[in-house]
Amino acid sequence: MLGTRRVALEMSRLKRARLAVVPACVLAVGLVLAIGAASPPAVSAAGDPVIAAAGDIACDPANPNFKGGAGTSANCRQRYTSDLAVGTGLTAVLPLGDNQYECGSLQAFQQSYDPSWGRVKSITHPAVGNHEYLTTGGTGCDASNTAAKGYFDYFGASAGTRGQGYYSYDVGSWHIIALNSNCGDAGGCSPGSAQGQWLASDLAAHTNSCTLAYWHIPLFSSGGRAAPNSQSFWTALYAAGADVILNGHDHTYERFAPQDPSGRRDDAKGIREFIVGTGGANHTSFTTIMPNSEVRNSSTYGILKLTLHPGSYDWQFAPEAGATFTDSGTAQCTGQSDTTPPSAPSGLVAAPGQTSVGLSWSAASDNVAVAGYNVYVGGNRVGSTAATAYTASGLSCGTSYDFAVEAFDAAGNVSSRASVTAATSACLPPPLFSDDFETGDLSHWTTNFGLSPDSSQVHLGTWAARATSSGTGTPYALAQLSSGQANLYYKLWFKILGQGANVVDLLKLRTSTGAALLTLFASPTGVLGYQNNVTTVSTYSKTTVTAGAWHSVEVHVVINDTTSQTETWLDGQSVPDLSKTESLGTTPIGRIQLGENITGRTYDLAFDDVTVGPNRPAP
Repeated sequence: MLGTRRVALEMSRLKRARLAVVPACVLAVGLVLAIGAASPPAVSAAGDPVIAAAGDIACDPANPNFKGGAGTSANCRQRYTSDLAVGTGLTAVLPLGDNQYECGSLQAFQQSYDPSWGRVKSITHPAVGNHEYLTTGGTGCDASNTAAKGYFDYFGASAGTRGQGYYSYDVGSWHIIALNSNCGDAGGCSPGSAQGQWLASDLAAHTNSCTLAYWHIPLFSSGGRAAPNSQSFWTALYAAGADVILNGHDHTYERFAPQDPSGRRDDAKGIREFIVGTGGANHTSFTTIMPNSEVRNSSTYGILKLTLHPGSYDWQFAPEAGATFTDSGTAQCTGQSDTTPPSAPSGLVAAPGQTSVGLSWSAASDNVAVAGYNVYVGGNRVGSTAATAYTASGLSCGTSYDFAVEAFDAAGNVSSRASVTAATSACLPPPLFSDDFETGDLSHWTTNFGLSPDSSQVHLGTWAARATSSGTGTPYALAQLSSGQANLYYKLWFKILGQGANVVDLLKLRTSTGAALLTLFASPTGVLGYQNNVTTVSTYSKTTVTAGAWHSVEVHVVINDTTSQTETWLDGQSVPDLSKTESLGTTPIGRIQLGENITGRTYDLAFDDVTVGPNRPAP
């Protein structure tokens, strides 16, 4: 299974017999780790394996409390907590994130973490915290530490795949899962993210009698630092019958009663969460005591030891030397995993567009809850969604596609697929004329009267066109169409860089012999308008044009004598005042104009991405 390491512990015949009769269980620990490519050698143990965990561990070497690693009585106690793990027969050590302050640079790891907790590095399976992703604030904290580079460099393959920070492995009969609660850095935590899908697959593929998972930032805490990052982790683990979650982040120790992902107590299937932010850096305090919190301590450094039996686990908080607080207990694993897939989505309907198809369907059902839906095009998964609709984009026009949708739940169970075949809309004919000015000149135009290519004000690409006049010039260009058009769309992008107290024309539609039919302009009061050049009547809209910003404008004209029609859009929104019946005569449009041809006007305009044709251009 991808992302899985196995630390196989040979069990005695007595233990194997015990495994056959003890109920199944799952343990989830609150830390996310990336899996290494190579599997470590098997480790033998005389009894059931014991692991230890803590987070928020090693001070920055520049911290005034560090004192060469000796720390003070209240801070930087990483040496003394690591003493609890060294030479004590542990099978595995689980650092729960924020393992090295302030940013987890390689330099800081080598100077602080390595002389203390690094003594058990060979059995360490780390999780990444939020501090490991920082690039300011401490030793080696600069851009070179981007993407937790120091963390992944120090731990190497033990930290899993660089850039992920999530993986799984086995200890004895237990399956252990490490997750990354830094969702933005891990590519997401939702069920549809790469990490969420990996978790669902990992849970579905492993039927160990017990499973343990861990990550850094808790969902529940009385210390005030809980966050909803791991809600989807909880949902998946709960559905799979997990038992224990380990977290850090709050620099306290706290144990919760078994509860569900909504924080409701559930002694039958609930997960027990431990917060073990007691690795040595410093302590924080409790704020609001959360429901189901059973034991709390904010003044003792130490580690949590877990003895992993085949159908149960023992916990014991071990304090640093000289401290007296402890906490211990035993619990059975629930072993109640969800293996029932959701029902298939029904009523799958396709709504084709030219290069996309909108899909919608009726919701599936599940014995626990439907977590989301996977969408396939031609048998290839193209996305997932928690909604009952999805738009498949990037398709080719006039092409038939096979679409399918399946439901999945948090445990990784997948329904059968609903399918439909649909074709995208027919391809539109190419435009009659277009110019994105990327040739760096005005060569596409039949005649150019002073427009100039410009690379300083561009909508898309490298080049645009510029029209500048101080009142004497008339920079504009004309393009003769191949044939007269009684139905025509004209779209362009423009930016008003400067304008005097005068109207400035943006575009003009003419007959093939040059007679003006319709002129679209920007008024000195900042609104869009046009003039019917046949009747010489001007219409001003209430739609404003912001100077200094790029805008798209579209005009659609149908020539039909006294019942000619106009439609106008600014930035894709209809301009009602400029969308109406006009008297434009019967001569079709045969020539288009870009820019202003009337003298005496002051302006500075940029134009880009002109498209003219019988069909409305794509957005």
